[in-house]
Amino acid sequence: MFVGMDPYLGSLHEVSYGRPSLACDLVEEYRSVIADRLVLRLLNRKMVKPDDFTYRKNSPETFVDETEMKQKRPVEMKPYLLKAFLASYEAMMGGNRNYRQTLRTQVRQFADFLLSPDKGYRPLRF
Repeated sequence: MFVGMDPYLGSLHEVSYGRPSLACDLVEEYRSVIADRLVLRLLNRKMVKPDDFTYRKNSPETFVDETEMKQKRPVEMKPYLLKAFLASYEAMMGGNRNYRQTLRTQVRQFADFLLSPDKGYRPLRF
């Protein structure tokens, strides 16, 4: 999906261990159309409840490695919710609008912009 770019080297989000900053940067353009819409749909259908999460107290701000990060996240979806969430996400991404192909096209256009800034970058209009 990142067409040869390093997903951990972004420009809008701080580079931090374990954070795919470029992925965070690129998602901003689609957050309201894809991510927020999916989450609101699940909440409105009462498919997500507070009990569907594991909450940990005293989670550190930084982690030694990915294993520690996974074990000490402050909040985490329980496995059954994660499975349902991913199924809903996949259904939305491959639906009538085929968001996945749209995202690929925009990521390629962004990579082209980084190589040739004079070409400019045209955000997608929804």
